Amino acid sequence: MNLLRVGRLKPVFKPKKYTTFVAILIIAAGVASALFAAVTSHIQQREYLVGRAQTISDTLPINDIYKLSGDQADLSRPEYSKVKQALQQVSNSNTDISRIHLFIIRDGQVQVAADSKTPDSPGYVSPGSNFSDASESLRTAFKTDAPHYDNLISDYAGRWIAAYTPVYDVQSNKTIAVVGVFKQARNYYLEILLYALVPLLLAAIPLAGILRDIKIQAKEHEIMQLKNQFVSIASHELRSPLAGMLWAIHTLGQDAGKKLSPKQHDLLNDMYRSTESSLTTVNEILDLSIFERDQGHKLQHDLLDLHSVMKQVVATLKLGAQEKHITIHFGQDWPKQAFTTADLGAVKRAVMNIVSNAIKYSPDKTKITVNYRLADNEHIVSVKDEGIGIPSDEQEKVLEGYYRATNASTVQAHGTGLGLWVSKKIVEENGGRLWLNSRVANGTTVYIAMPATTKPKHDIHT
Repeated sequence: MNLLRVGRLKPVFKPKKYTTFVAILIIAAGVASALFAAVTSHIQQREYLVGRAQTISDTLPINDIYKLSGDQADLSRPEYSKVKQALQQVSNSNTDISRIHLFIIRDGQVQVAADSKTPDSPGYVSPGSNFSDASESLRTAFKTDAPHYDNLISDYAGRWIAAYTPVYDVQSNKTIAVVGVFKQARNYYLEILLYALVPLLLAAIPLAGILRDIKIQAKEHEIMQLKNQFVSIASHELRSPLAGMLWAIHTLGQDAGKKLSPKQHDLLNDMYRSTESSLTTVNEILDLSIFERDQGHKLQHDLLDLHSVMKQVVATLKLGAQEKHITIHFGQDWPKQAFTTADLGAVKRAVMNIVSNAIKYSPDKTKITVNYRLADNEHIVSVKDEGIGIPSDEQEKVLEGYYRATNASTVQAHGTGLGLWVSKKIVEENGGRLWLNSRVANGTTVYIAMPATTKPKHDIHT
């Protein structure tokens, strides 16, 4: 049956709860991590620039700085060469630093006393040049002994991130110069961006998977709806004519009676059994489509007597059992009534599947026992047969649907692999449990546990 082969295919994606919440959480985590990485990068670069400026400040000879006049004459002084060499040494060993200036104040103006660049380099500033773009942070650095920082400044040479460290003379107890370390703003913010992109990219990997899953989930949901709609329509269209055929064959057998030859009688019985089996299959598929559409919540909540339900089911299937000379016994522990709240029609279908399977997979002249016990405020009903049994490694699979035990082929009985799965779904939707124990060649026992209900004061559904 093609439908069953399709049904065995496992979906690529199983719908997940809280998918949107997880996606939002990943996005929020990615953004938060990116912000944290950006702030961390900013702080690290700031500390790095201040550290380089502090290193230069600590190594510059104080006496040589005092001897600088702050004009072109410094170019010929050996003290200027020593200071410039110190600036160039740090600049050359830190390629991400664009330039380094030593600032002094002359006549109230901030001037460049020394520059890390060579005279033939772009942006070189000769000694004694006024630094008209001096920021408030730079001017403040001359008044304190603490480092200062500029997040973004612009001057004649471009846009910069700068750190300033005072050159403090302990003997005179004053700041005599300020070391300024500059990094191009473009490189500075590019580095921050790269740091921030890493967590965003890491977050994008699971997010892409979730978005893909959401798309697949939506497509699978659409396909499932179309499949359920088709199965429901097809099954409804099949059920009416099959029920009519079953009734017609039954009536024909009764009316014809002794007029039929033994061969015709056997043929009519085969037609009846085949039609009945097909109708059972259609009913199972309809039950399946109901649960796959999540319509289990529409089940009725009837107050019913399990003892009465079991008797009705056994009476309905008695003819099929008699044909195989199978006897069905009720255990001695059954009470007169066993009340529970459930959907009467659904529970009958579930029990019908279980007892029908017991008859179908049991050899002739065997026994089926229907037992009862009360435990933990639950009615526990068991249907035990002496049939072919189910291999231990397949017992879970037969409860998952679309699966028949491998040894089922030894019995000439038609099946879809849906019966026990539908029964399990019905029982669970009604607040109960279903499980089984089985051994190959030693039979199967299927258990149903339903919540016990106290004796009612109103009518009971049977």
